Amino acid sequence: MLAIFALNGVGIEGAVIQMVAHTLTMGALFIIVYGLYERRGSYEISAFGGLTKVMPAFTVVFLIAVLSSIALPLTAGFTGEYMMLIGAFQNYPIPTGFATTAAIWSVVYMLWMFQRVMYGKIDKPENENLPDWNGFEKAALVPLIVLIFILGVYPKPALDPLNPSVEAIMSTPELAAVTASSGTGDITTKTSSTSTVTTPVFAQARPGNVAVLSQATPGPKGGAR
Repeated sequence: MLAIFALNGVGIEGAVIQMVAHTLTMGALFIIVYGLYERRGSYEISAFGGLTKVMPAFTVVFLIAVLSSIALPLTAGFTGEYMMLIGAFQNYPIPTGFATTAAIWSVVYMLWMFQRVMYGKIDKPENENLPDWNGFEKAALVPLIVLIFILGVYPKPALDPLNPSVEAIMSTPELAAVTASSGTGDITTKTSSTSTVTTPVFAQARPGNVAVLSQATPGPKGGAR
C-alpha cells in the first residue's frame, strides 16, 4: 500500500509485479502444504522433521518457494519487493523503514519453519517412508518454479505491458497536480484573485465534486458562487 500511495511509477509497477509474484509463490506453497497434509494428515509443524532424507526433490522445490516468499534475489519475490521499497522510500522514508522490519520477521519465521519441517532427525516412524513428489505435483509445481525464476531474473516481459498503463495513470491531471505539489496530498485550485479552493485527492478524483465545491465556495464579496 505504501508503494501505491507513493504515487510514482516504480512503486505502482512494483506493486503489480509483487501481486504476480505473490500469486506464483503462494500458489506453490499451498500445493506443497497440501502435499504434506495428504501424506501425514496434519498441518502441525511438529508432525514433521527430517523429510529431506526421504523427499529430496520435494525439499528443493519447497526451498525455492520459501526463498521466493522471503524475497531472495533472482526470485520473483525480490523483483516486486525491491521496486516497491524504492518507490515508497522516495516519498515515505520513515514508514518504509518500519515496514522493512516486517520483511525481516517473515524471513526468520519462514526459515525456522522450513528447518523444522525438512531438516533434523526423523523422530516419527510415520515419516520414514513418505513418497517424494508425484506426477500431479510435478505438473503443478514445475511451471510455477520456472515462472518464479523468470520473473526474478528477467522481469522485462512483465514490466513492458505495464508501462503504458502506469504512464496513463501518472499523466492524469489530478495525479500530476498531486505529484507536483508540496506533498500535502491536496490539489489547490485558484478560483479568483482573492479566493482558492483546496480539494482533497479523493474528492478531486470523483466526477462532479469540483463543480459542487466551486459553487459552494464564497466569492470575493462573501456571496456564494
